[in-house]
Amino acid sequence: MPTRLAQTANLVILVGGEGALVETARQAALYASGAQMMESPVATLATVAAERRPYAIVVPRHIYDFGGSELDALARDVGAGLVVVTDSVQIEVLVASLADAASRLG
Repeated sequence: MPTRLAQTANLVILVGGEGALVETARQAALYASGAQMMESPVATLATVAAERRPYAIVVPRHIYDFGGSELDALARDVGAGLVVVTDSVQIEVLVASLADAASRLG
């Protein structure tokens, strides 16, 4: 059986986000590229990212500080941009970061 070529989706995954960050990420994904945003716990992120092929993975700083090298490798493997944010990130900043990552969609 031939290898299936994965295509990057107009999707953003938020890893372990809480509170206001969830809504900020949802709105930023929509404004940046019309994308959907889905949430994923860290434990299942690799599986979800491999299956869904997001164009960006948004990670709160405290999670990135704990396992940044694995997150960098995962983003590279699935062809996603990795966007590290604080819990209080301004929506304009996140929109700009996601728009930059979305510019790779084709």
